[in-house]
Amino acid sequence: MNQNALFESHSADVEWCHTIIEDVSRTFAISIDRLNEPLSTYICLGYLLCRIPDTIEDSPNLSSETKVALLSQYRTALKTADDDEVQTFISESMAEKPSEPLEPKHWQLVEQTDRVMDVYQECPDDVQQQIESAVDELTYGMRKYCGRDMTRPEVKIQTLPDLRQYCYFVAGTVSHLISGVVDAAEDVSAPAELKSYGEKYGLLLQLVNITKDVHEDYHTEGNIYIPASLLEQYGVPQDELLEERHWSETGKAVTDIIEEAETYVPEARNYLLSMPRRDEDIYTAWAIPYLLAVATLREIKEHTITALKEGGVKIAREEVYAILETVPETDPTELEQLETAISRQPFDTVEW
Repeated sequence: MNQNALFESHSADVEWCHTIIEDVSRTFAISIDRLNEPLSTYICLGYLLCRIPDTIEDSPNLSSETKVALLSQYRTALKTADDDEVQTFISESMAEKPSEPLEPKHWQLVEQTDRVMDVYQECPDDVQQQIESAVDELTYGMRKYCGRDMTRPEVKIQTLPDLRQYCYFVAGTVSHLISGVVDAAEDVSAPAELKSYGEKYGLLLQLVNITKDVHEDYHTEGNIYIPASLLEQYGVPQDELLEERHWSETGKAVTDIIEEAETYVPEARNYLLSMPRRDEDIYTAWAIPYLLAVATLREIKEHTITALKEGGVKIAREEVYAILETVPETDPTELEQLETAISRQPFDTVEW
C-alpha cells in the first residue's frame, strides 16, 4: 500500500485500518484497494467509522436500550472528537461485548475506535466534514430504528416506505460519504443530481443484501427486514416467515422487495457515470459492487425460495472473478451493456 505523507505519523494505524477492513467487509475492501492514495485511506476510514455503529446495531446480544445508549455516545464522540468521549464509548461498548461474539473482528474494530479516530483527525478539514456528516446521519438513523420498539426489537420495518428510509440511513448515507469525499479529494465539482443518484445506489445495494440474507438476518442477528405490512398482506406471521409452509407467501414478499430494488438500477448506474473523478480507478471501485449486486439480483429472482433457506443466495466464485477481472478493462460507456449481460446469465459464461 502506498502511504501518503499526510499520515506518516500514524503509518502503523493506517496499515491496521486497511487490514481490518478486509475482515469486516471483503466487498468494500475490494473497492478501496482499487483507489489511489490518499483517497483509498479517506474512504477506508469513513467506512470503518460506519462499521463501528453497525456492529452495535447488528448485535443480537444487546438490548434496544443498550444499543440506543451506545449509539448516542458514539455520536457524541464523533462530533466532539474528544479523546475522553471516545474512550467512554470504547469502555461502555466493551462492557457490553458478548462473551462469544458472532463477529469477533467487528468487535475488535469497536475496541480500537480510537485508532481509527486518530487517523481520521489527520484528514483535511473538508474530507472530515464529509465523513462526519454521513456517519452522524447513519448513526442517528440506526439509533432511531433501534429505539423504535423496545418490546419487539427484531421488528424494525413496518412498511415498504419505512424500508426505503431505513436503507437510506444505513446505505444511502454511505453513498453520500463516498461521493462527498471524492468531491473534496479530487477537487472536482459534482453534478447536482449526484446526491439523489447516490441514495438510489445505496438503496439498491442494501435491498439486494436484505433479500439474499433473509435467513441469516433472522437466525443470526434476530432481525426481520421484510416489512410487516408485506408479510401481513400475504398472511405470514412474522415469527413464522421462514417456516416451510410459508415459503411461497414469504417468497412473494421478497419478490416485492426485488421489484423495488430493480427500480433503482437506472439511477444507481447514473451515480457511477456522474461521480467526479480524475481517473477511472474511482469508477472501477464502485462499479464492482454495483455489478456484483446486479448478478446477485438475477440469482435471487431465479431462486427466491433459496433466500429463505440456510446459506441464502450467492453468486458463484467464478462469476465474481470474471467481474473483477473485466471491469478494470472496460470503459464507463460500456457499463449498461455489461450490466445487461450480467442480468441475463452468469458472467463467467459470457463471451465479452
